[in-house]
Amino acid sequence: MCRYFDLTNPSSSPSLFGQSPLEQAQVKMWHRIVELQGLFPAMQAFRNISGIFKDRENVVAICNAGLIKWLNDPQLNH
Repeated sequence: MCRYFDLTNPSSSPSLFGQSPLEQAQVKMWHRIVELQGLFPAMQAFRNISGIFKDRENVVAICNAGLIKWLNDPQLNH
């Protein structure tokens, strides 16, 4: 919606999404930061706290006992 208003009123100052390519890139950068570091964690928290998706989330653990033993061995430097 904001993009539509910005494009249909090009004479409006200041532009919502920047005038120069640098300003536009910075707006996109901050949009992605908010999306990835704000909205996604909030969605994951809702998904895990609410219990709405409990019937759709089944963790299947396929483990190799030898690999787990090797990973947990404190004498190995890996």
